[in-house]
Amino acid sequence: MKRRRLAVSEEDKEEEDDPSTDAAKCKNELEGTELTPTNGAWTVPEKSQEGSLSEAKEGAKGDAPNEGGNPADCEKVAGPETDPTERYKGIEGDALVASENSQGGEGRRRRHHRVPKKPQIYTSNFMSEMHAKCGALRYRVHSPGCSCHSVYAAFERLRESHGDGDDAKSGSEWESPDGLLILPKTKWASHIYFCLNTEKLLYESNPLLVEEKLYREIFTKETNNHEVIKVSGAECLLGTNPNGFACISSPKLSTILLARDLALDKMERKRRGVGLHHDHAHAIWAISLQSLVALNRNRCGEDNREASHAVSREIVMQGFPLPHDVKFELGFHLQSLLALVEGVGYLFVLAYDDSEWRKLAFTIDLPGGKRQLGETPFEGTARETEEESSLVIEDDWLQGTKKSERARENMYFMLSPPEWFLKSAKEELSNVARPCDPFGRRPRSD
Repeated sequence: MKRRRLAVSEEDKEEEDDPSTDAAKCKNELEGTELTPTNGAWTVPEKSQEGSLSEAKEGAKGDAPNEGGNPADCEKVAGPETDPTERYKGIEGDALVASENSQGGEGRRRRHHRVPKKPQIYTSNFMSEMHAKCGALRYRVHSPGCSCHSVYAAFERLRESHGDGDDAKSGSEWESPDGLLILPKTKWASHIYFCLNTEKLLYESNPLLVEEKLYREIFTKETNNHEVIKVSGAECLLGTNPNGFACISSPKLSTILLARDLALDKMERKRRGVGLHHDHAHAIWAISLQSLVALNRNRCGEDNREASHAVSREIVMQGFPLPHDVKFELGFHLQSLLALVEGVGYLFVLAYDDSEWRKLAFTIDLPGGKRQLGETPFEGTARETEEESSLVIEDDWLQGTKKSERARENMYFMLSPPEWFLKSAKEELSNVARPCDPFGRRPRSD
């Protein structure tokens, strides 16, 4: 940080340049002498080795601004009125800066820029070695030979750190290794995990098998806890096998209502037994595609209020009471899907209660999410759908797939409940008099 200097007028400069003036004499005497702060002004310390400088010292003190001297003859650092020498204790040379005054003073604090560390590479014991030292909560897996910026930046720092000295290596020796890589989801990746025997040729021939090998190295029997860390695929890894989301739809409202009632019944059983997954939805609804499109098109103003009322009326008619002024917000994946589908029908959607930080608000989205290593996109979609809605979907539900340009790493599975599911659901729900309310509570029978 630069020292603060008092303004110097043109007359003072001319006076200083004139060798006949007292200011110029004082300046010449002090030239090459170390200055130290005393009583808010810069003065000359006594040095026995160089002789007596008492006259120059007295002259410098006499020229201090607080004693009526010329402000052009010395530099002053702004500081508090109480014991200014304490402010400069332990600080020397160019590092001498004024700390920030407690009363909003003129000084400023020195900024400390964090220098990224040289990345460390691990090839075994992910949890006990890399995660123990890194401590990140989220990690991303990159495909062999990927060109992602985070991987390039990490190995670029590794090349720079070995660019000098006798043991310097060529740039080609520090290129990204041929195999799956795990990097923490942080600004500077200082830890890299390299999975051995996962070369690009093996990955291209059977990517899911190679991913499963890495999965077993991360989540061993001793550390099989998915709640501690989150490991997801980077965009380069999801190009072949993307994440999946379930679009369960039907032209008949009764079909979606039957799937919803079955999901709510299983949701209640899980709540009483092993408990619900932490990502489970607060509510499960059947909403018409036309109302969702209108809500997505009108996101503010009076049109949004009318679209929200239309969605609220549909939910209330299905037996779920809602406040009159409730607001709805569509999730990103539902918005992406609505740009791809057309026609009429009803959707199986999830609702999350956001009233903790927004008054009377729900977020509506599709079931699905990030697939785990070694899973196919549909297997990941089925697992996420069961975790979030308690509904189990099968392969024969599949009617087709769609991909959006907004999220190229995602795939949308168009699903429709088959006839056998409808029959089994009716038999299973024959003893259930009423469906659960949006929060999983069964209404009392009057």
